[in-house]
Amino acid sequence: MMRKGYVLGFILLLLILPVVSLAAAPVDTQPSSDGTAEASIIGLKIRNGVLTLRFSIKNITDKTIEPGISFAKAYYIDTREKKKYFGLKDENGMFIAGPVKYNWDGGYFQQKIPPNGKALIWIKFPAPSENTEEIDVYLPGFLPFEGIKLQQ
Repeated sequence: MMRKGYVLGFILLLLILPVVSLAAAPVDTQPSSDGTAEASIIGLKIRNGVLTLRFSIKNITDKTIEPGISFAKAYYIDTREKKKYFGLKDENGMFIAGPVKYNWDGGYFQQKIPPNGKALIWIKFPAPSENTEEIDVYLPGFLPFEGIKLQQ
């Protein structure tokens, strides 16, 4: 009886692993303009008229880096509608994004990242039109993410 439970648990684990690994796969990765880091879009979700983008910032050098990202300069373009969207702000004028180290310009990310280390950030935007199938995303300091597919 005990052996049957282990076998069922092992089979369940084998069924779940592919789903877990797919969820962690980046949507797209772009290098920083200075060549010290890579940013990956690791998630995008549209819910209740809000688009949430999640990024992983990876240090690709052998030294600690400390990238800074102004949330005020992050945006996406709805290429179908030809509209540019900046992040959403709260009632205090702060971008709904994080983590925030400084309140400059509505929010500023800055974090030390060791060699091969990662940091995670997220930003909320107004959702594009329901007919939009892809967007171009601009994260300050990184090359553009172009043709990012959406599932409404």
